[in-house]
Amino acid sequence: MEAIVLYPDDEKKLNQLLAFALESKINVVRLGEEEKKKLAGILLTNLAKKNPKAYATDEEILSVVEEARHERYGK
Repeated sequence: MEAIVLYPDDEKKLNQLLAFALESKINVVRLGEEEKKKLAGILLTNLAKKNPKAYATDEEILSVVEEARHERYGK
């Protein structure tokens, strides 16, 4: 069976998803920070394999990193 990864925006949406999963008897696995990093690495590796000629400039990479930091830490 396939797995689905969901990223709810807030606690309310998370609780709705968990309630739906419980009602539907769907198994739920929550990932810790290290597991999230590993999953992100796997996804990036798969993207790179699909498009080996893709190139991102240093500025584009830094921009994405800054966006992620802002979302995570609000800075």
